[in-house]
Amino acid sequence: MTDWIRHGECNECGDCCREATNHLTLHVPIADEAYGRIRYGEPVRRAEQLGGIPVFAIRGPIRLPCPQLAGDRCTIHATRPQYCRDTPVTPDDIEGLARCSYWFVHRETGEIRGNLPPDNQGGGAT
Repeated sequence: MTDWIRHGECNECGDCCREATNHLTLHVPIADEAYGRIRYGEPVRRAEQLGGIPVFAIRGPIRLPCPQLAGDRCTIHATRPQYCRDTPVTPDDIEGLARCSYWFVHRETGEIRGNLPPDNQGGGAT
């Protein structure tokens, strides 16, 4: 559970989908280990065989555009997966996404972060 309460409705700007953080497991050939470490981080498993090629596995957040995104629009918005419906979860998830219509209120402190709508710029969230 997060300490943040999300407010607002999705305005379908597509920004979070363009920079979606997907937790994936990638298999990087050992020959490309230096590049893999720089691009994706430390391996979680080493020296597996994948199609006869020695690889290491990396698991973590990878920023990739969603394949269902067409321009700024989600092609499956009405039937999108629960993960997509639940995102963003914290204000850090929308850091730098100026078009996003969500804002967050901290459960304990009342701190407000995110992109407040113009009619709410001077006061608390609803």
